[in-house]
Amino acid sequence: MVSVCHHHPPAPDEVLTCPTALLANAPSARVRDIGCGQGELDPLAAQVQSVDAVDWS
Repeated sequence: MVSVCHHHPPAPDEVLTCPTALLANAPSARVRDIGCGQGELDPLAAQVQSVDAVDWS
């Protein structure tokens, strides 16, 4: 799957900046990443209780 992901443009920095700020004080939060692509939100995983990621590509 990752071998074809190079066709997907990289996510802008705001993709992490905004959720990081919102989740800063929410260690029990659960994140749903629909259309996760290459896993741009992976850095958020250390800040929350769990991440469910789904991609249909």
